[in-house]
Order: sequence, then C-alpha cells, then structure tokens
Amino acid sequence: MIWLLQLPAPLLGSAAVALVIALEVGGLLLFRKAVSHTRLEEANAASGQMFQLAGVLYAVLVTFVVAVVWEQFGEAENATVAFDVPVRVRPSQIGCTITP
Repeated sequence: MIWLLQLPAPLLGSAAVALVIALEVGGLLLFRKAVSHTRLEEANAASGQMFQLAGVLYAVLVTFVVAVVWEQFGEAENATVAFDVPVRVRPSQIGCTITP
C-alpha cells in the first residue's frame, strides 16, 4: 500500500473519481436489470412528490439562512459604524508635551 503514496496526487485523485463513477454506473445498470420498468413507473409519481417537498423545504431553509445572515450583517455594520467615531486626543491630555 505504500506505493499509493508515491503516485502523483492528480493521478491518484482522478483514479479514485473514475473508480467511484464506474461503481455507480455499474450499480445503476444492475438495478435497471433487476427491477422492471413498470415498477419504476409506479414509483415515479410518489418520488416526484417527494422531490418537490424536499425542494420546497430546502428553499425555505435557504430563505431563513439568508434572512439571519443579512440581519447579522446589519448588526455588524451598525457596530462598526458606532466604533468609527474619530477620537481626537490632545497630547496634553495624556501627559505628553511637544517641544518645537
């Protein structure tokens, strides 16, 4: 197994991705041969509704995340503006004297 560490990273990564894709396509082909087309048609309507529900829930979740982040951004901006007041200190106020 030590020989894997000696391979270039792009080659190893590409080989890993190709292996995973080959396994996925092989599994899909086996599933299509094992399950009849009519059975898949029956499940299509139910799965379509489930995907629609998942899409709506995801959209609502993203909307809430955007609203919270926007609100936090506004609070951070207000806090930054509050600390952006220029402070003017005279040298005599801190005990320094300026001699020409």
